[in-house]
Amino acid sequence: MPVLADWLARVRVPERCAPRARRALAAIRRCRTPALGGHVYRCTDCAGTDFAYHSCHHRACPRCGGERTAAWTAQQEARLLPVPYFLVTFTVPEELRAVFAAEPALMHDRLFRESAATLQQVAAERRLLGAELGFVGVLHTWGRQLQHHPHVHYIVPGGGLSPDGKKWLNARQRDWLLPVAKLAAVFRGRMEAVLRASAPARHASIPAGTWRSRWVVHCQPAGSGEAVVRYLARYVSRTAISDERLVAADDERVVFNYTDTKTQQRRQCTLGAEEFLRRYLQHVPPAGQHRVRYFGWLHPAAQGRRMTVDVARQRGDGNAAGVGPKGWPVAGALGAPTDTNAAAKADRARGTAAGGAALALALPALRTVHARARGHAAAAGPGAAPLPAMSIKIRNQLIILLRLAPRVAGGSLGRDGRKTARDPGDGRRIPSRRAKTDATGTRARARRRMPPSGAPPVGGWRPIQNA
Repeated sequence: MPVLADWLARVRVPERCAPRARRALAAIRRCRTPALGGHVYRCTDCAGTDFAYHSCHHRACPRCGGERTAAWTAQQEARLLPVPYFLVTFTVPEELRAVFAAEPALMHDRLFRESAATLQQVAAERRLLGAELGFVGVLHTWGRQLQHHPHVHYIVPGGGLSPDGKKWLNARQRDWLLPVAKLAAVFRGRMEAVLRASAPARHASIPAGTWRSRWVVHCQPAGSGEAVVRYLARYVSRTAISDERLVAADDERVVFNYTDTKTQQRRQCTLGAEEFLRRYLQHVPPAGQHRVRYFGWLHPAAQGRRMTVDVARQRGDGNAAGVGPKGWPVAGALGAPTDTNAAAKADRARGTAAGGAALALALPALRTVHARARGHAAAAGPGAAPLPAMSIKIRNQLIILLRLAPRVAGGSLGRDGRKTARDPGDGRRIPSRRAKTDATGTRARARRRMPPSGAPPVGGWRPIQNA
């Protein structure tokens, strides 16, 4: 099997080449060679030694990125929720690809921002979902035959956080998240507005019909999300093509396999050496540009909202964890419908028991740490020395956990004292939101002033008497 890194190391550097492409080729040629040095490893049992050269760790190097890819895959799989996932793809029309090739740093950033804002804007509509999404985006700039084809893939869970930030709202249907026609129209309008404002000269060079044509946004169910994570992880730390697809590579031509988009059949593409090198190097990302980005409550700066999502899922808001709308399972492969009520009750019982046991042990310690971090040494117990001030982010996360903890443990927050649940942390009794009732059991909100017998309704229409 041909090795792409060896072919790139011996190929001649073209005269007209972008600086980032030259740096990529230089790093690939020095990767795992004496130019970068190495390490000597010695076995503690047999005292044998082994020498390994250092890697270049460049994102365009086919040899590197294996460890980072495995670590990213494990991290994303661990963060998957027990809900259905969707793969949403935003594609740029052909008329805009020249602008993307001329200014990749600017346009890739605009592609990320506007497509993510489109998802959040459409998902915020109450008739569609009415929630804030949390999703991961991966930028691809290549097609099946290495042609320039910028698009971004999003791994989107089937639900989101309610506007008040307290509940989890599931998607309305099993295999449908949001209308793709509306996503495409909103995305097209946002891209035109931002391009007209940030690069008016580039906007003027684009045909006017581009902003009236139909753009392509694709959304497909992705099951539990694990397969999509593994698919996108292959090119998180690498570029365009892997060694498994290469059939032949020499100084004259390169042959590789690809899957036809229309027929889904495996075919072979043969390119000249210079053309293959040009196509490969055009996908080297600009320096400092992130190929993977996080949005919504999955953003690294939104750990408090992510904690709220986890607590809401454990608490059983909307549908219980592991069960989606209308009695269909959401984790793993989709099978026959299940009993939603029974599964929800069992899930809620398990979550309540586990949450109550864990919080009974964790809440006293969390309250002590929180009190000491704010400088209240007296609340932390006698003889306890005050700790340094805690960061605002950690303090806010603890506050959210302390406020939502009684609901995970089986209680409920409210205004009156009719029904209470004991908080395992400090023994306080917390009222519920149940409406007050009188001695007859009638709700206060439902009581109405009734007229005496034979009298006309109060505030209503009076009957018309004939003359």
